Amino acid sequence: MLNAAGRITYVNARARSFYGLSDDPQAWTEDALGRELVTALQTVREQLKSTHEHAVEVARPNDAHVKLFAAKSADGGVLVTLREAHPAVEPNAIEAAYRRVLERHGCGLWSYDAVTQDFWWSPRSYELIGMTPGTVNLTWIQDHVHPEDQQALGEAFSRAYAQGEYAASFRVTHQDQSIKHILDRGEVVARTADGRPALIVGVTVDRTRLVALEEEVNALREQLEHVSQAGAAGQLAAAVAHDLSNALTVITCSASLLADRAQGDATQATCQAMLQAAEYAGDIAYRLLDFVRASPLALARDELGAFLADTEPLLRSIVPENIRFTIRPPTHEMWVDIDPRRMQQVLCNLVMNATHAVQPGGRIQLSVGGDRERAQIEVEDDGTGMAPDTLARIFEPLFTTRKTGAGLGLASVRTVVERHSGVVTARSELGAGSAFLVSLPRKDPQATTTTVRDARPSAPPLANVWVVEDRPMLRLLVEGILRGHGHTVESFGDPREVLQRLDGGTPPPTLLLSDVVMPSMSGDALTEAVRQRHENVRAIYMSGYAAPLLEGHSKIPEGAISIPKPFSRQQLLDAVAAALADDDDAGAKCSPAP
Repeated sequence: MLNAAGRITYVNARARSFYGLSDDPQAWTEDALGRELVTALQTVREQLKSTHEHAVEVARPNDAHVKLFAAKSADGGVLVTLREAHPAVEPNAIEAAYRRVLERHGCGLWSYDAVTQDFWWSPRSYELIGMTPGTVNLTWIQDHVHPEDQQALGEAFSRAYAQGEYAASFRVTHQDQSIKHILDRGEVVARTADGRPALIVGVTVDRTRLVALEEEVNALREQLEHVSQAGAAGQLAAAVAHDLSNALTVITCSASLLADRAQGDATQATCQAMLQAAEYAGDIAYRLLDFVRASPLALARDELGAFLADTEPLLRSIVPENIRFTIRPPTHEMWVDIDPRRMQQVLCNLVMNATHAVQPGGRIQLSVGGDRERAQIEVEDDGTGMAPDTLARIFEPLFTTRKTGAGLGLASVRTVVERHSGVVTARSELGAGSAFLVSLPRKDPQATTTTVRDARPSAPPLANVWVVEDRPMLRLLVEGILRGHGHTVESFGDPREVLQRLDGGTPPPTLLLSDVVMPSMSGDALTEAVRQRHENVRAIYMSGYAAPLLEGHSKIPEGAISIPKPFSRQQLLDAVAAALADDDDAGAKCSPAP
C-alpha cells in the first residue's frame, strides 16, 4: 500500500517473498524494489489522478512478468495488487498445438488451394489411406475414390464454393486394397478479390469401424425383426399343431377301435390306411412343434449302426433312382441317446435337401464316424453348392432359396439336434457341393434308458379313473376306450366340477387323467387341488403342447406321466397301466410311439 505521498506503508508476506524484501519497512528502498517496479508505481500514481483504477505489466528481476493492478484508497493512497503473468504464447504455437491434439485423436488435416488446385494433407491424413505423403492430387482422387462416390464428392465441393461449408462422406481404396470410409468436413477461409473461394481447410476422419458397427447393428435389427416374425409364426404353428393333435388323437383311437372290431380284410386295410395317414399328419404336427422347440423328445439309448440300418429303407425311398446314394455305417458300435423318430426326420431332411442340389447322375453319401467323445453323421453331396451369404443363413427359420420351400426343414434340424445336446454344422462351396455334419455325444452302452412303451403289463390292474378334457369328442372317446378295458370311468368337461364332486363327499378316483391347458384351470393346478384333498390320487397329463409353450399356463411336475397328443389307444392304455403300477415305473414319461 502507498500513502498519499507515494511512500510504501505496507507489503504483505507474499509480495515480500516475491521481491525478496525484508520485514523492515526502512529497507523498502528503490534499490530493493527495483527500477521496473518503482517506475510502474510512479506511472500508476499519475494514471490514478484521472481514473480510479489502472493495470500494467512489469518485469521482475528474474525476467518473470507480473501484472500490477492499482486502485485509489479512501485516504488518497493507492492499493496495489500483484499477480504473476503467464508467458505469452505465439499464435503459430497455438495452431500447432491444435493440430497435434486433432491428429492424436485420429483426425487428419488438409487444405485445398482453389486457385492453384494444390492439395496439402497432414501426415495423419496420408496415414488414413496408406499413401505416401505428397501423392494426393485431383488425378489421385479420380483413381482412388470409389466410382459411386465421385459425383457426390464433386457436388460437395460445388456446395462449398457456393455456401462456404464443405461436408462429404466417401470411400477410398487403401494402399492395402481395403476400402476405407472417410468423413470430410471443411470451410472456405479465404476468397479472391472477386469473391471466389481461394482456400478451403478441413479435417478428415476414418469412419470405417463406425460403418462396420452400423452394419452390425442393422444386421442385428433385421435379425430381431426376423426373430419376432418367427416367434409369431411359431405361436401360430403351435396353436395349429395343438388343435391338429386333438383331432388326430380322436382319429387314431377311433381307427384302432374299428380295426379291433372290423370283419374282413378290406375293412382292416381301410383302418390301417387311416392309422398311417394319422401317423403322417402327427409327424407334421411334431415338425411344427419342433420349429418352436416345443415337441417332447422320447429319448432312448440306441446303437447308431443299428439305428441307421433301420432308417436306410426310408432314406433310400426319398432319393431318385438317377442319383447314386451310398451309406457308410460305423466300423464299430457307437451308442447315443436319441429320439429315433426325430433323428430319422433329421436325416430325411438332410438327404432330401441334398437331392434338391444334386443333378441327375450325381452323388450323395451318408457316413458315420467320430471319436471317443462324439459320434458324427455326415451327409455329403456333389451338387451345386452354396454361396457364402446363403450358407450363413441356411439354419434360419423361414429362410429358403426354393420357390416351393417353407424354410422350416433345416431350422427344424438344428432345433432337434441341439435338443439332443448335439451340434449341426455345414460347409459348402459354390459349384463344389455341400456337407452337413451332425455331432452327438456318445454314451456308455451299459447304461440303458427305458420308457413306458418298453414295458406293457400283460394284466394291468383296473381302477376308478376320472377323465378331465374340455374337448367333448376326445373326452368321450378316451372314456370309451377305458371302459372297454374294464375301468370305471367318469368324465368332466370343466375341472371345477371335479372339485365340487370331491367337496360334496364323493370318494376320490384312483387315477386322474387330465388335459393340461383348459379354460377354467390348468391340469397341474387341478391335480394339486385334488391331492390337497386326497394325497394318494395318481395323475396322467394329456397335452398337444409341451414345456416351452406351457410357461405361464401350466407346468407338468417333474417325473409325472404325460401323453403328448396325438396318442394311440395302446399308448393311452400303457400310460394308465404305468400310473397304476406299484413299482418305480409310475414316474416314467409316456412317449409317443414311432
